[in-house]
Amino acid sequence: MEPEVTEFLKKISYTIGLFILWMILNVVFGIQLQWGYIFNNAIGVGNIIYYIFLAGSLAGLFYVIYKMWRNYKMPL
Repeated sequence: MEPEVTEFLKKISYTIGLFILWMILNVVFGIQLQWGYIFNNAIGVGNIIYYIFLAGSLAGLFYVIYKMWRNYKMPL
């Protein structure tokens, strides 16, 4: 295979893998540990930590993906 195609497929697989890892982490913390749920209309410390982690890790994920793809030139 050509090196450009190999690099492109590698970037795609890394992007998909990072996104799936991010989703798994958030499912574990949010659903399994029940930090994503608000019970009895009261927000607990776990909820605050979880939602800050959710927003921060999403921003970090977008930053990493942006840095990985910013120098890619689409062949014409």
